[in-house]
Amino acid sequence: MSSSKQAPLLSRDGVNLLLPFIIITSCFALWGFANDITGPLVKAFSKIFRMSVTEGALVQVAFYLGYFCMAFPAALFIQRYSYKAGVLLGLSLYAVGAAMFIPAQMAGFYYPFLAAYFIMTCGLSFLETSCNPYIYCMGPEESATRRLNLAQAFNPIGALAGMYVAMHFVQERLHPLDTAERALLSPEEFEQIKSDDLWVLIQPYIYIAAVLVAIIILVRLLKMPKAGDTRSSKKLSTALGELVRIKNYREGVIAQFFYVGAQ
Repeated sequence: MSSSKQAPLLSRDGVNLLLPFIIITSCFALWGFANDITGPLVKAFSKIFRMSVTEGALVQVAFYLGYFCMAFPAALFIQRYSYKAGVLLGLSLYAVGAAMFIPAQMAGFYYPFLAAYFIMTCGLSFLETSCNPYIYCMGPEESATRRLNLAQAFNPIGALAGMYVAMHFVQERLHPLDTAERALLSPEEFEQIKSDDLWVLIQPYIYIAAVLVAIIILVRLLKMPKAGDTRSSKKLSTALGELVRIKNYREGVIAQFFYVGAQ
């Protein structure tokens, strides 16, 4: 009776890739956190700035606009440089966007927050474009699916953490006055409550920016695997043409479109 040897999960050419895998996998949780802390804050922004829910939903417009605008540039950047460079740029943009909440709070206006969300999600687009194939290359091709499944399991953990922070560390700590009641306040009272509430709202982003800076330093200093970082001279139009001819890819894009819309 013969037994087939299972391909190693986190090693390539005799090199153990556990630490790089842990660092890149943490990015899956980080963008899950960013995605799911955002939705509940639409109501918070509406209340803080005395806006309609429709105006508050511009947060989500700015959020997903970053993904839309940076998907192809991220792919081209990675193609020209490397997965590691894509991860570093993604983490940096994420950190800059999160840090921009501080001057946005000091300014006390709504639109600087939208700019911060846009920059942040440009970084998330780079991260998602880089990390999935990077994980795929951190070991033999035979065990790539197991690696991806393991890494992607941390995305919902980050998402749950984002929702928990939004509900219990932001919304529950905001001033209890609703939008209609705030409209009755004097300008001085309203500005004081708004300033206090914005400080509560930005605190998670300050902490996440600090975490991101620490991970950037780790990625920069750590010897990361280069497998899969081969440059390609293939044109974007050629690559897109090849993808469009794949039925599963076309149907997957359509399914993803409606999935995000339903969210």
